Formats: sequence, structure tokens, C-alpha cells
Amino acid sequence: MVAHVTLTGGDAALRELVAKMKKVGGPSAMRVLAGRLAVDARALVAQSFASSTSPNGEAWAPLKTRRGQPLVKSGKLSRSIKTSASSKGVTLYTNTRYAAVHQFGAATKSRMQARTRGGRFKSRKAAASQKKGSVRIGRVSGATIPARPFFPGDSLPSPWRARFTQTTRELFREMFDG
Repeated sequence: MVAHVTLTGGDAALRELVAKMKKVGGPSAMRVLAGRLAVDARALVAQSFASSTSPNGEAWAPLKTRRGQPLVKSGKLSRSIKTSASSKGVTLYTNTRYAAVHQFGAATKSRMQARTRGGRFKSRKAAASQKKGSVRIGRVSGATIPARPFFPGDSLPSPWRARFTQTTRELFREMFDG
């Protein structure tokens, strides 16, 4: 899953700073800026996981089936967040297959499922090879997984915009003031 964010109307100041950086500093300055913004983006996503909030600051839906924080049981999803920086910009992505389900939410359908006495789910084929009576087949109800976004949507959320603007201004000062 890859996050594509476009700077929109509310991002005019940031867009202007980036344009100045590109004009005055060229591609090398843009690579440096993209690298710093990539670090910021990873930190902001880590903050979302730590605080169980979306990039906009909205709380994620609480868990219904276990205690604890959503999306951090194993830490696999949060560790899979990567960035790629170039003179053209920053790409934020994850290669975890189930990331989109958590980012956007999903609904599963009710279905027939085989289950062992120990409670483990099996396919029908695997269940057929088990000793008679050790596997029960029954209906599993569908579930709705609420969206718990950790990547920004189509536009840059205000906390991200503020952080990126600050980073861009700091780099601009470093390059041209001292």
C-alpha cells in the first residue's frame, strides 16, 4: 500500500517554500528536503501507532475482542512502514498485505468454517483428513473492521503540514542563512 498525498489549497505556504527550495537549491536541495520529510513522515506514522490516532488526530475505534491498543499486538504493521525519498518527493509505503484493511476498513462475509476442538480454524480439505468428531463445521459470522488510518488521506493533515513546513523552513535557513 502506498500513500499519495497532494499539496492542496491549505498547503499554499508549504507549496511556496518547496517551490523556492527547488528554484534556488536545485535537485540536490530537493533530495535533502525529501530525506528530512521522509524522517518526519515515519515519525508521524509512529506517533499514530503509539497514540492510536489517525494523522488528523482522531482516535481509532477501540478493540472489541481483546484488550490493548489497536494495530500494535505484534508490531509487524508499524515496523513495515517505509519511505522513499528523491528529488521529486517522498513516498510513504508498507508491504504488509493487510495494511489496506486497517487503513480503509473492511467487512467480511458470513461463511462456513471448520474448527478443531482446540479452537483452531481449518480449511474444509484439512478438516476432511482429521479424525471423526475432532473437527466441527459451523457458520462464522461476518465482521466489520473499522478504518484505523495511519497514513494521511488525499491531502496533508494539519499536524503533518505544520511539521513539514517547520522542517522545510529549518532547511531553508540552514542553506541560505548560515
